[in-house]
Amino acid sequence: MFEEKLGIVSGRLLTWIMLISSYCFAQTSEVVNGSYNGTPLNEVLVEIEHELDIKFRFDQNWIDTVLITVEFKELSLESALDLLFLNHDFSYLINSNEIILSYKKPILSTFAISGFFNDKIVYDPVDKGLIFEKEIGNEINQVNKESEIFEIGSRNKYETSKTVTIAGYIIRSDNKNPVEGAFVYLQEPFTGTTTDSSGFYALNVPSGEHVLLIQSIEMKNTYRNIVAFSEGTMNIEMDVDIIALNEVMVMSDRDNNIQQTQMGVTRLGIEETKNLPTLLGERDIVKSAITTSGVQAVGEGAAGVNIRGGKADQNLFTIDGATVYNTSHFFGFFSIFNSEVLEGMELFKGGIPAKYGGRLSSVFDITTKEPNKEKYSVKAGLGPITSSLLFEGPIIKDKTSLMLGGRATYSDFVLKQIRNSPLGNQNAVFHDLMIKLDHKIDEKNTLSASSYYSFDSFQLSSDSLLGYSDFSYTNSNFSVNWMRKFNDDFDGSLRLTGSQYRYDIGFGKLFSSN
Repeated sequence: MFEEKLGIVSGRLLTWIMLISSYCFAQTSEVVNGSYNGTPLNEVLVEIEHELDIKFRFDQNWIDTVLITVEFKELSLESALDLLFLNHDFSYLINSNEIILSYKKPILSTFAISGFFNDKIVYDPVDKGLIFEKEIGNEINQVNKESEIFEIGSRNKYETSKTVTIAGYIIRSDNKNPVEGAFVYLQEPFTGTTTDSSGFYALNVPSGEHVLLIQSIEMKNTYRNIVAFSEGTMNIEMDVDIIALNEVMVMSDRDNNIQQTQMGVTRLGIEETKNLPTLLGERDIVKSAITTSGVQAVGEGAAGVNIRGGKADQNLFTIDGATVYNTSHFFGFFSIFNSEVLEGMELFKGGIPAKYGGRLSSVFDITTKEPNKEKYSVKAGLGPITSSLLFEGPIIKDKTSLMLGGRATYSDFVLKQIRNSPLGNQNAVFHDLMIKLDHKIDEKNTLSASSYYSFDSFQLSSDSLLGYSDFSYTNSNFSVNWMRKFNDDFDGSLRLTGSQYRYDIGFGKLFSSN
């Protein structure tokens, strides 16, 4: 066995030396000239030998009866030989100053095959990402196998343009178990098959050089460079694909619960409202509180929420510390808080701090976001009932910034488009505006000022003695907040707020007594 392997290695080494020499010889500039008409092949070969100082190696019995009719004009050796053997069953191999002939047995050059796989890359394995220590040996072995050229079948049975069958088993490299459902295929020409429960596959391919691709779920993609001479076997091992996931960080507010004595508080960010259903495209941070325990909506068409059995008027609503007395637009369908300008909300359902004035049921402490101090941005929204516009940006970069946000409705216009209906005579309009200025005095002092204004007006048909009733109200407030950081463990703030709520009720004409 050892002598047989040594002979194979020696033969391959000799072939490489011969091919490299032939490659160097092929680069010479010598040309072949001559004209032959029914000349014996033996005479033609002798003339070429004398002209180029080379030697042909062949069996005399092959050429005794072969006659040649051909003309050479300044042809290279390879071109002359291709033309010489065009209509005959000869193959040749150039080895330095010798040319070896073969009759009815094609000579397949390993050098040419290597060039084929290197120059024509059909498949490039994907990036394998992180490699674990235990995978290093398998990676090296797999790369070695993918760089080798595997011969399938017998060279003596090789025929060009013939379809041959390659069969074998696909198994796992770690435990040698079969890989079921692996896809084994060629890209050019495209043909493929899958393995059965035992990992067996059988694939019909054209004879010659190919790149055999193998893919399977949970396994790493691999390929093999093959030369199919005739029918044969090709067993392949696949490595398990170990997927390295990105880091997952789990965070909680457990430490906050320990550091703070405040109980019964729920914090909601404006981002959380994006996952909730909206009415006519309008998000409502107050209605998002309904998803928490102890909070129940009063009902559609009505404003407010009930907290743990308390009435709607027992809840305190503040925005940047300033009180808001009426929190609804448009009969309670919309909130007066524009979600585009908000940062988040703290909902106190129990143990309400004394600074909020001792409300009976709950406190909704809503804060607006800090304006962008680095770049300008404009955001607009268009809905079936309302439209909104938000502007924010720096006045003095990294120091002073401004935010303007507003909403307005054109529901009045929509109602008037309804013909032959009592709704066509109704009026319902609202709008709101939020302004916030933020200024960084120094590293320890920050000053912010915000102001909010909203207006609602309705004119509705009355079912009483009155023909129409007019109703309007406004919310307006302001807040100025100075924050100072004394050290890493202690800071303080001073806030000045003011709020005003105004409403107006009017009545239209009386019905005729007739």
